[in-house]
Amino acid sequence: MTKILLLFVFGAIAIAANAQEIIFKRDGGKDTVKILEITPIEIIYKKFKRQNGPTYRINKADVVLIEHEDGEVEVIEAPPTPPPVKTEEEKKKEYAKSLGRSILSLNYMNFFIGNANVGYERIFDRAGIFGLKISVNYHIPDIENDVLGYDRKFTAGLDFNFYPAGHGKVKYFLGPALRLGKWEENFFSFFGEPKSEYNAVSIIFNNGFYVQPTKSFYMSFVGGLGIANLTDRNNGESLVEPDGVLGFNVGVRF
Repeated sequence: MTKILLLFVFGAIAIAANAQEIIFKRDGGKDTVKILEITPIEIIYKKFKRQNGPTYRINKADVVLIEHEDGEVEVIEAPPTPPPVKTEEEKKKEYAKSLGRSILSLNYMNFFIGNANVGYERIFDRAGIFGLKISVNYHIPDIENDVLGYDRKFTAGLDFNFYPAGHGKVKYFLGPALRLGKWEENFFSFFGEPKSEYNAVSIIFNNGFYVQPTKSFYMSFVGGLGIANLTDRNNGESLVEPDGVLGFNVGVRF
């Protein structure tokens, strides 16, 4: 009986001595260990030859498989890697890049002085630094203009817009603008005096900002001052007059 008991004890010791497990890592390395716990994220273990030593932890994403003491092989499925946390600056840049580079807008403020003004702007670079706007202005017949000394019967022009901070939800812009068109004197004629008409060339410097409530809905506010060179269409005489822009534009971005 004593011999049987001793054989049993020595057998248990031998089995315990061989109760080792092997962790195979994704970098090609491996460790012979005694696993204490496997959680959804990590494996907690001790070195097999130093089971009285420190406890180690390894992320399951770094493990390929485990060979258990009974020879069973367990393949470790790495938990999904969470998406990287983006900074506010990175989010702003991504938003700017997602915006359309074409803007079609109507200047509602021009209706108060009897004009209809439509503009199309194209942003040339993904960072949104440079834009070129084409605008056309037409004076609506039979609508009196009691504000300006001249009616802009028809003008067309180019705005060279510079956005120092690129594009986003609210951004500032500035730049020069060129206007070509036909102006007419604006005054009340008691005796039917003819009104002089002029060929006009204007250079204006604009400042403004735009608001982008959604990716497609666009609003901008712009003001600018400059000068206009007017050439009388009848006698060729020239004169210089102040010119300017004041606009509240609403449109779509695509």
